[in-house]
Amino acid sequence: DALIERRSAGVDVKLIYDALGAIDCCDAYFDRLSDAGVQLVEFHPLNPVEDVRIWRANERDHRKLLIIDGRVGFTGGINFSSTYSSSSATQPGEERGLETGWRDTHVRIEGPAVAQLQRLFLTVWHRHSEDEPDRVAESRFFPEPIETGDTFVRILASSGSDDEPSDIYRGYMNAIEHAQDRIWITQAYFAPNDRLVDALGDAAGRDVDVRIIVPGFTDLWLIFYASRARYADLLETGVRIYEMPGALLHAKTAVVDGIWSTVGSSNLDTRSRLHNLEANAVMLGHAFGARMEELFEADVAEAQEITRDEWRERSLWERCKEWIGRLFDYWL
Repeated sequence: DALIERRSAGVDVKLIYDALGAIDCCDAYFDRLSDAGVQLVEFHPLNPVEDVRIWRANERDHRKLLIIDGRVGFTGGINFSSTYSSSSATQPGEERGLETGWRDTHVRIEGPAVAQLQRLFLTVWHRHSEDEPDRVAESRFFPEPIETGDTFVRILASSGSDDEPSDIYRGYMNAIEHAQDRIWITQAYFAPNDRLVDALGDAAGRDVDVRIIVPGFTDLWLIFYASRARYADLLETGVRIYEMPGALLHAKTAVVDGIWSTVGSSNLDTRSRLHNLEANAVMLGHAFGARMEELFEADVAEAQEITRDEWRERSLWERCKEWIGRLFDYWL
């Protein structure tokens, strides 16, 4: 209704949706938008009969972008989904579950960095739509940038190519390898590769406070156990791990030394590192870093820490599920 109302008011409304991510959304929903004049692009339609490039099914648009008038941008982990209309925490006596609210983090951006989000959107739009680029007409999407604060912001993105790790992954690695005091990470789907595990362990070895919050339950059990398969390696180095039990954790954030922060769509797993289109905002500033640390500490207070001794006592069946998860982590 909101999109259609804005379109009826003369606003140019463009929507990119991933075919797999929106697979449960009926055609009538998109037909209604299209009939109202909303322009739509379906990213990598799932039609193996017409498209023999089956490998494209593994390349998904996982970004969550919203750009308004070229001046306000949003990115993070939040999807347009009914699950986000409920509380992000269970109430007393309420049973946790996929419909009881998702704990997520999004960031609103104003200033020059919004143009970076706009370019990401238009690049995908022109690659997958029938529109011919009109640079003159699209210049209105890039108003003269206005400085609105004292936080430095840069947008990092991945292109969904298997060729090499994304800029987001490189940004994480650079921040972790240069951390001096603390690394606090919140991750929905945390299945790090060996290099990232080593970097986190090395940081803990030089007395950096390394803490990671992960879900206590999940909507994807394979990635859940692929994540748990790395607990032992991390715990042995002194990394502290917390599982959040009260709501489905979907946030993808980090704050390092209280000054380097990131909020975005990218998980620390193989899919985000190699296969998906992702977008993360990186913020440099003590004020924003302090807000991120307050959020992290509030989540830690609600989470359950996994200790090294406790983890050593887990059952053989749990270890088997972790092994199975690791087998498939490249595709998760």
